[in-house]
Amino acid sequence: MITFQTKISRTKPFSPSKLSLLNQCKLSYLLQTEKTCHKVSAGPNSFFGTAIHKTIEQLLPKGDSSSAEIRTLLSQNLLNSISKLSETSPILHWAITKNGINKIYDHVRMISAIQQIKRTINKYSHHTISEAKFSREKNEARKNQLGSERAFEVERYDLAGYIDYSFIDLDDVIHVIDFKSGKIFDDDGSLKVEYHSQIGLYGLLVKEHYPDKEIILEVIGAGDYWSDNLDLAFRNKLINAIEITIRDMPLGVEFSLESLGQLGSHCSSCRARSACPKYFEVLRCGVQKTENQILSNEDLYGEVQDISKSNELIEIRLKSSLNIVISITGIPEILFKNISIGSNLACYNLRFYDHEALCSFPANFYIYRSDIPKISAFEAIISG
Repeated sequence: MITFQTKISRTKPFSPSKLSLLNQCKLSYLLQTEKTCHKVSAGPNSFFGTAIHKTIEQLLPKGDSSSAEIRTLLSQNLLNSISKLSETSPILHWAITKNGINKIYDHVRMISAIQQIKRTINKYSHHTISEAKFSREKNEARKNQLGSERAFEVERYDLAGYIDYSFIDLDDVIHVIDFKSGKIFDDDGSLKVEYHSQIGLYGLLVKEHYPDKEIILEVIGAGDYWSDNLDLAFRNKLINAIEITIRDMPLGVEFSLESLGQLGSHCSSCRARSACPKYFEVLRCGVQKTENQILSNEDLYGEVQDISKSNELIEIRLKSSLNIVISITGIPEILFKNISIGSNLACYNLRFYDHEALCSFPANFYIYRSDIPKISAFEAIISG
């Protein structure tokens, strides 16, 4: 029997990296920032991006680094994080332990990351001298201090976050920088809305502690770059939005999940949908096509009809809520020991065997592909 918690509250300051979620669904924000009884899986892109951030942080003080040195450190940061994946990304943890890093993140991906890290270090490493001097003169603690991966907090806005990099240049201007491991622009060429909000809030955090300084905002992607000033109009817009958000979601106040959940087209790509009771009800009832296309094509609910095993992997035949029998293959047996014939399962973040399955049902799905492990469904969740 699949059950969900009924109450949730905000226990910590708002996070700039997630705050844009509130525009779509307040529940999604809390499910992704607070501890819950349902796990929200982190995917391989998030894991890889974290390793890139860590490598940049470690090499910025050193300055110019060779590609070989960067590759070694990046690989080490990836490996060091494996132990932390067992709960947040159990399938990815299992696949990396079984196959190694290189089977999941191929040569092309690694080369692209190395080039991004090298460009970033070359662009910003010489500013560490200015940053260190400025910090000593202010005699501040590490918190709310410029530098690499520094924690900033403003109590009156109930806002706190870690800024990738910030420094003061020779013109006495502070640069606030956020690193991204993918593309940063939408199809129309504008900075993605969530990135614009995030970097703006980082700038606001810094401005509160350095009110007399001009702030330049910068976002660096895998191959692109964006920059703009934190002007008064943008600051006021951010402050107004935060004040409204604090009133709507006060610290420590319990809300029902039902009252916060907002169904819509955003649900199909929401990382927290496996922990949302409203989404589960739509999935359980089998409404596949809706006006807003709430359901993801990668999610299923149904009854297990048959189970077969091969080596470490399970294949099941699932009769979906649409009365269609579908195969799900490549389920790591060690991670899903309690699957049995007749049980009802909710499956999230599956992947398709072929392109045709994207267009219609019935379809076959997989979780782990031993022939092409890097495109496996590492974010898959099966609960019953």
